[in-house]
Amino acid sequence: MKLICWWLGTDSLTLWFNPPTSNKLWHIKLFFYRIKWKILHRLFDQHWIDNERLRANLIRFGINPHKIQVVNDSIKYPVKIEKKIHKYFNILYYIPSKPANLGGGKFLKWLYGYDVYEKLTRYFAGNSNIKFCVVDGTYDMNNIYPIIDLYIRPTRHDGNGRMLEECKINDIPYLHSDNGKPEVNEFIETIINHYERDSRFH
Repeated sequence: MKLICWWLGTDSLTLWFNPPTSNKLWHIKLFFYRIKWKILHRLFDQHWIDNERLRANLIRFGINPHKIQVVNDSIKYPVKIEKKIHKYFNILYYIPSKPANLGGGKFLKWLYGYDVYEKLTRYFAGNSNIKFCVVDGTYDMNNIYPIIDLYIRPTRHDGNGRMLEECKINDIPYLHSDNGKPEVNEFIETIINHYERDSRFH
């Protein structure tokens, strides 16, 4: 029987190509973390991933390209949910509730662009019509997608993330830093553009 797994070493790839610190201890931990995944990947016959950029990084990482398959069946909400009338311009932001193995909560915040999110909330604090909805994977998105006007993903992560696919299904516009380098000004401009197009506020 084939051993198949969703790739679990995305964090090590993210760190390897774009480490958030120059601390020597960090790089030592990263070295062993990378070795760990280079050994573990040999146990599996097939690695499932959801992103072509992640595939390219995995190959650079040293994983056999014949072991990598791009699939997208991780969507939890595959059916379009009916929109609800809502008062505010709601912006969705996601950050997992559990810290990642390497670097803990500090790494998690860096990985999901929490610093960008904080700058955005400060920038738009004076606009009472704009609200940020933060989810962590424990919410029932059937109640949230219907009131969302924009999804922001200022991530330094390698994958697409299932929420992007679910937003496409629900016709929710989004901005994803797919190059792994989120720019605050790009997110500000996108939020302003979508907000100004919303007839409820003009």
